[in-house]
Amino acid sequence: MLAHWRTWTLLGLSLIAAIAGQYAAAAILFVGFVLVSTYLKTQALNSEASRTHVSQTTDGNGTSSGMTASVPLVTGADVSEPANSDGGNAREKELDNSLIEDAANPDEFAFEWNHRIELERGQNRYRSWFATPDCDVIWDEVYDYRIEGTKVFHRLVESKEDCYGEVEYTVKDNVVLEREIRQRYPKQPVLAGCGVEQILESKRASVEWSEVLGRLKYFILSRHPEFLLPDEARHYFRQELQRLQCGFDAVMEKASEFGATLVDQELCKFRFPDGAYENLPKILSEESLRSYNISLADFTDGKSRILMLKRLLEDES
Repeated sequence: MLAHWRTWTLLGLSLIAAIAGQYAAAAILFVGFVLVSTYLKTQALNSEASRTHVSQTTDGNGTSSGMTASVPLVTGADVSEPANSDGGNAREKELDNSLIEDAANPDEFAFEWNHRIELERGQNRYRSWFATPDCDVIWDEVYDYRIEGTKVFHRLVESKEDCYGEVEYTVKDNVVLEREIRQRYPKQPVLAGCGVEQILESKRASVEWSEVLGRLKYFILSRHPEFLLPDEARHYFRQELQRLQCGFDAVMEKASEFGATLVDQELCKFRFPDGAYENLPKILSEESLRSYNISLADFTDGKSRILMLKRLLEDES
């Protein structure tokens, strides 16, 4: 009897342990699911907030809501890395490979490998695809645009975000979906200064007409000879090329007065003798740039814009 009792006791305990193990496993799976979901939402907000912050501070790609930075993005942090040994040729080749349209589609343009534009010229619209480096989050946006002389204006018509296969809209029919955005994002910002109010502010600005700047502007103008005749386009592109080149030369001449050397144009990084970085604003201040007839974005995105203008002019000089 004692042996039977021990046997049944062991079987009972084993059954209880098995049932408890199933519940524990289920609990672990549930907690894991909640943690992963929270992480994905946080990553999406981080990406959207960071992207919003960039669009408010630079027009380097010409797709911002019209807000531009008045101070350098990098204001003279210590720079120890050496300049490229090939004098920047590698970077220029990289830019050159991504400046103009896809050979198979003359209305498609790539800013970078993860940011592409496709024109719908018949409707005066363009579609923008932008992805995080790992392509976990993809933004798909549609803009209306109009051309007035050599100026181009655009407004956001539709914006949606694909985060790990979950698609959510933030703009439809040129209307910001404020209710959905507030429900989706927490009130407290994940990134300092980039909370839900900043996202809403950026979207509200984007649905209003604003001027397109930089490479996107040049690309759109080059694809609409009915608005800007080829000779007029070449005249304008040549003027822009001269303006940018002269502006860059003026910045470098000013930098030489302080013994500064340019390390990274996109990040406004200069190397100063004896670490005298307090002189950087004297080189890239709003007043100085205005006197050179360029903007901060013209300087930071200058290599890309100059290369693109040369390609449009078929001029390698």
